Amino acid sequence: MTVQERLQILLSFLQINGSLNISFDVPWPGEFEAFIDFSKLANLEISGLSNFVNPCLYVVDYITQYYLAMALLPAIAIVTCLMYFVTVRCCRLYDKNHIKDEENVAY
Repeated sequence: MTVQERLQILLSFLQINGSLNISFDVPWPGEFEAFIDFSKLANLEISGLSNFVNPCLYVVDYITQYYLAMALLPAIAIVTCLMYFVTVRCCRLYDKNHIKDEENVAY
């Protein structure tokens, strides 16, 4: 079994555990509820991330949460592309300045 397959199994396990308290109305032990809350991170729930700071801070309906989840992946892709282009631009400017500095050095 490859590392990728093991990570997929782990991610699936965390996603299933993250939705247990939504699917079943069972009084879970405190430690297991803490594990369920940790497992919610695998579901990329934005509202679950704000619960660590203040549970009342971020209360939204289902459709808004759905739209935010759908916008998360394109937003990450856009930010990644922007950071790539900024990094490439900065490296090119650094290389140009570095070459000019080497030309001005007297041996």
